[in-house]
Amino acid sequence: MIKKLDEINIKWITQILNKRFNIAHQDIKEIIIKNNRKTPVSEVAKIEIKYNYRNIKLPSSLFIKISKSDLPPELSGVGKMEVDFYKNIAPKLDKNDILDCYYSNYDKKNKIFNLVFEDLSETHYNTQWPLPPSINNCYKVIDCLAKIHARWWDHSDLNGIEKIPDKLKCQKDSKLFFDNNVKKFIKFMDDRLSDKGKEIIYFCQKNYYIFINRITSHRNITLIHKDSHFWNFLLPKKNNDFIKIIDWQIYGVGLGARDLSYMIALYWYPSRRKKHEMELLKRYYKVLLDNGVKNFSFDDLLFDYKLSIFDIFFVPIWQWSVKLGAWLWWSHLERVILAFEDLNCWDIIKKESVCNKTIDFYK
Repeated sequence: MIKKLDEINIKWITQILNKRFNIAHQDIKEIIIKNNRKTPVSEVAKIEIKYNYRNIKLPSSLFIKISKSDLPPELSGVGKMEVDFYKNIAPKLDKNDILDCYYSNYDKKNKIFNLVFEDLSETHYNTQWPLPPSINNCYKVIDCLAKIHARWWDHSDLNGIEKIPDKLKCQKDSKLFFDNNVKKFIKFMDDRLSDKGKEIIYFCQKNYYIFINRITSHRNITLIHKDSHFWNFLLPKKNNDFIKIIDWQIYGVGLGARDLSYMIALYWYPSRRKKHEMELLKRYYKVLLDNGVKNFSFDDLLFDYKLSIFDIFFVPIWQWSVKLGAWLWWSHLERVILAFEDLNCWDIIKKESVCNKTIDFYK
């Protein structure tokens, strides 16, 4: 394994490619590290490969993702789940939906990870963050995500992905997070957080048990990405190519609608969200039905979508707690406050009959 991008050499690349393509050290003439950059939790680069002979079956470039050297202690060990994903879960998914991973490894002692993927920079792209994709590309993203959710909907293999959420553990984990972070965050924000924002945070915290009741109902749950913003979907440059989902570093078992709330309510400003939110939810729901999901109404989806905002409300607080930059979490916080109010998420609790009906339905 490597700790820094400048440790990459011909020998290391040869060892990785040899498992797939049966090449020798002398087959590679040169490697060039390009486009290396840092993300909030990793370092990535494109590796161009020049061979001593021409063979169109051999990759001319690779995409490398490794541990960030200056991660804060709160994020040490990040990457382990993504390595586990490509070792254990990826083989069960449609290969058209994910990157081909040539190498995945995690060093438990040093808490570092290495991932080597096919490079799709010639065939796929992202819009420049934070500019969202066109709505037609958003439809394609929704279709891709819904098919994966439908594939794993209430599937018997979910326990093999991650232990299905246990109510006592969820209660314990959420209480620990709230106790350690919420009051500290509100104190840190001071007058930069509105009274309405504080009210919503405490409201979500107090009534978070409804979200826990829902995800531990063990009904209508699926494999979820958990970091499903639009820039984790590689968009094809040609219409007949497939969208690829990347960055499976915090996947788990939960509500499909949680991925939608994260994607739309957390990242979109009100003008775009109000214009396209319901049509995207309806499209997602249709793809679920077309792919065999039953006994799940659109009202159930809408309830899950609103309820998931109770969970994603704490994403920016978590990002602050692990010392990610305000450039990331500040806008998230403002957008999710607006989404909570626009969708009138108060009603999930304020209308006791709705609350009780929903909990009873999901027992």
